[in-house]
Amino acid sequence: MPSADPTLHGLTSEEAAGILRGSPPRPGPRGSRSFADIVWSNTFTLFNLILIVLLVPLAIFGLWADMLFGGVLVANMGIGIIQETRAKRALDRLALLVAPHGRVLRDDAEETLAIPDIVVGDIVLIDPGDQVVADGELVRATVLSLDESVLTGESDAVGRHVGDDVRSGAFCVAGSGAYRVTAVGADSFAERLAAEAKGNRTPPSPLQMDINHILRIIIAVMAPLAVLMVLSTIWLDVGGAASSVQRVVAALVPLVPEGLVLLASLTFAVAAVRLARIGTLAQQLNAIESLASVDTVCVDKTGTLTENRLDVAGVIAAPGRSEDDVRRAAGLLAASAASRNATAEAILAAMPADGSTPTAEVPFASSRKWSGVTLQGDGTIVLGAPEILERIGVQVPGALGSAIADAQAARRRVLLVATGDQPLDGEQEGLGHLPPVQAVGAVLLAEALRPDAADTVRFLESGGVQVKVISGDGVGTVQAVAVACGVTGAEEAIQGPDLPEDPAQLRDIVTRTAVFGRITPEQKQALVRAMTENGRYVAMIGDGVNDVLALKDARLAVAMGNGSQMAKGVADLVLLTNAFATLPHAIEAGRQIIRNTHRVAKLFITKSVYSAIILLAFALLPIAFPFLPRQLSITSSLTIGIPAFFLALAKSDGPVHREGFMRSLGAFAVPAGIVISIAITAAYLLSRGPLGASVPDARTASVLTATLLGLAVVIELERGTNGHRVRGWVWLMVGAFVVMLTIGLQVPLLRDFFQVGVPTASQWVLIGTVVVTGIIALLAVRRIPWLRRMEDPAQGRDAAAA
Repeated sequence: MPSADPTLHGLTSEEAAGILRGSPPRPGPRGSRSFADIVWSNTFTLFNLILIVLLVPLAIFGLWADMLFGGVLVANMGIGIIQETRAKRALDRLALLVAPHGRVLRDDAEETLAIPDIVVGDIVLIDPGDQVVADGELVRATVLSLDESVLTGESDAVGRHVGDDVRSGAFCVAGSGAYRVTAVGADSFAERLAAEAKGNRTPPSPLQMDINHILRIIIAVMAPLAVLMVLSTIWLDVGGAASSVQRVVAALVPLVPEGLVLLASLTFAVAAVRLARIGTLAQQLNAIESLASVDTVCVDKTGTLTENRLDVAGVIAAPGRSEDDVRRAAGLLAASAASRNATAEAILAAMPADGSTPTAEVPFASSRKWSGVTLQGDGTIVLGAPEILERIGVQVPGALGSAIADAQAARRRVLLVATGDQPLDGEQEGLGHLPPVQAVGAVLLAEALRPDAADTVRFLESGGVQVKVISGDGVGTVQAVAVACGVTGAEEAIQGPDLPEDPAQLRDIVTRTAVFGRITPEQKQALVRAMTENGRYVAMIGDGVNDVLALKDARLAVAMGNGSQMAKGVADLVLLTNAFATLPHAIEAGRQIIRNTHRVAKLFITKSVYSAIILLAFALLPIAFPFLPRQLSITSSLTIGIPAFFLALAKSDGPVHREGFMRSLGAFAVPAGIVISIAITAAYLLSRGPLGASVPDARTASVLTATLLGLAVVIELERGTNGHRVRGWVWLMVGAFVVMLTIGLQVPLLRDFFQVGVPTASQWVLIGTVVVTGIIALLAVRRIPWLRRMEDPAQGRDAAAA
């Protein structure tokens, strides 16, 4: 669909690539750039420019073989572009499933149309949860309230009446209405707003900031090193102009982690597609990353732990009333309401009645938790939460109250029915107020537990994720469901009216309480905010209008695919299959991204560290540099490029550490880089000195030493700080590279191209000795206690606690 309303909801086909971008969850419009573009657009472009600048002198002097690193760079970029394009297409198809639609009256018949098919003059119907999909003028409004926060910034719902203008992007919170469309497409308010915001830059995510920090450090180090290398080369005049160019390029190219950003981009793109395959649509790049950090999941009861289907399980009559009285009153209210939610539909299906136009109506709202109508000849009928109706004046007989408590303990949703003769007041605030009414009885609604709910809760809690159940239903019902699902701490429950207003007390309660019942939308938002203030990384799962405030405040907002347009519009993730069980898989996918990106970053920075040290060591020496640019393509591809590609996309396990990444990175890369640089320097100088080898033969020793120790770093990275078992495919990959390197030395064409030779026996002994010594040194420094604590934050915390 064309970009009808990109600021407010879902994704358009034009914006599907935005799934791979890093705009913040809320508030504000989404951007329009890809992963690599949005965060490091300046830094990343600068690195590309540096590499291009280094290619120019090579081309001028006809050193085409030394330009091989440019081809590798183009290939990496091509793979990234292809993967992101494939991801875009797959996610574009899924985005259409959650794109808003409008219910339009044409020829006295109701049709559901996509936004592009709605034209000026159409009459569009809106009910709670529906989005205003085009600008228009209200022609019908029944106690209509709209959330216009995305347009005005005001969080309070606004009442609208016949003749008022409505703007695309608003959502219906309560009541119902119809409007005549006056502007669509580029003429609509939301489209104009999106056009004005098109150039807005969005804040980077934590992972993006981490990598950006790395790149900036490298630039800060690279600039003086480049000046030093150029000046020293001019001063020493080693081997003429062409050799000088090779020397400078060989020294500077390995400093650039050219594949790091591309691999991170590729990892996110592939992860988004993997999530899509399990029915999870990522509407924000940050959502994929946020999944790794989630340690608290807040869920509603209905539609998450229970099936999103209501059935009337029975009725309870108050003393002196019959069940038929209850059925007739409840059926009349459901049939006469201007708009019907799932509860009203279930009641009407079980208790058919001929409705009539109310003379007064109070539509259901989550903040009130009751609804009512006044009918000509039938008086006033009220239906709602027993606890709330009792608080605002409805007397509940003791026998009826006991029966209601028993039903809630049996996981039944209970709605109290009350009737009276005096009319309702259509203007209600807060919990509202009622004319004198008497309890007739109660309607019992049944919700079956989802078959996978208990297993999902168990899986989340086994991974260190707390589960909080927050519902608008009675606390007894909610607690019974939580206990049945095995939620830890479900014995501790509290209901909304008992929650304190003091933020400090609320933060204490959310720490020790797992079940919250009879919660209003504002209280749900306050609970999420309190958990966040306690340092928790909160994911909120919701599907209705009553969840929107909490979704906006959560660090990760998750909506069900069959939820309201409003909930999906503010969500970072949409569970298209409506299955709570997909969330653990999504969380693990997010954790895998963080783990893998952190790991491959260590490979890239290790190369940058040892390259910087070698540059410093040889910059002022009047001898040939240990590498040619073309030879670096061998070591970079075999020890960094190819292994990092597979490690970035492979499955991984272990903890995810969000804090201390830079410290952990330095604790691995700096010691490893120092060891490799010393080994390369030793192999090269000893070959040139005691063994009297030629420059090509000495460079061969450098290439073999760098490659073999680089592969040792890959193995050590795979082992991790806890000595994990190295996976078989990693051993096979490393072994294959060693075999390929050995065979390549026997091929004259390759030897001539890369300007390497076949080592003599004495050179093999030297190389083997240096490599083995380097591996021993690498293992030794990796086991220094304080370095291990720096690399593994968990060990550092344990040591500090001890």
